[in-house]
Amino acid sequence: MKRKTIKRIFWVFILLLPVQYAVVGIVGFVKSEPWPAFVLPAFKGVFDAQAQTVVRRTTFSIKNHQADKPITIPPYKLFKGIQRSQLRGFLRNHFSNSRQLAKLDPEAKIWMKNRIHQYYPSWKGDTLYLKWVDEYYNFTPTGVRLDSTRLSKSFTISL
Repeated sequence: MKRKTIKRIFWVFILLLPVQYAVVGIVGFVKSEPWPAFVLPAFKGVFDAQAQTVVRRTTFSIKNHQADKPITIPPYKLFKGIQRSQLRGFLRNHFSNSRQLAKLDPEAKIWMKNRIHQYYPSWKGDTLYLKWVDEYYNFTPTGVRLDSTRLSKSFTISL
């Protein structure tokens, strides 16, 4: 390969680098950051063990006519076909606000009711309770300790 060709290739890549960052900036402004499609993410979000960490948990529960307190159904059990790594995003996209819950298809509600009956055949209710709970964890020299919890959102789903 000629020296002149190598220089041209070098300059093409040098000129395309700012274009790449401009595309990332525009796409990030319009929709969302296209990580890791164009560039690797920065490490500004590196875990800091000195800080308090918040974990948002989602719980589903039903009330059985025989029991005094509600029966909790873990989301991974109710939505068994969805991988656990994808479950949090699924719940956030479909169950995080009343507008999304109002859009639930009647067939989806029937499906959820049937799933509940698979695990709790004696359940006679028609209401599913959904809670988003923020759990605050502190890091100590001996490990992680749950500091407090706070109810973030609560919804009732008629099945």
